Amino acid sequence: MRFDLVQLVACKAEAFLRLHQIKDSDLCISSIPRLDHHHTQPPEKLFGIVCDAYVLCVQAQVDMALGR
Repeated sequence: MRFDLVQLVACKAEAFLRLHQIKDSDLCISSIPRLDHHHTQPPEKLFGIVCDAYVLCVQAQVDMALGR
């Protein structure tokens, strides 16, 4: 997935979470491939690390809401 698309999907997952639609939020965040790609793909320029951190933060919020 491209970095801007990943960030958009993470924003959608966060919006679902804020609307208390936790299952939809989990479905969105699950559609993003795991962030193990640093060894296979070059890192994104400038905001790649920030995007990865945002996605991980949203994933953590979803996991907490689901009691994981």
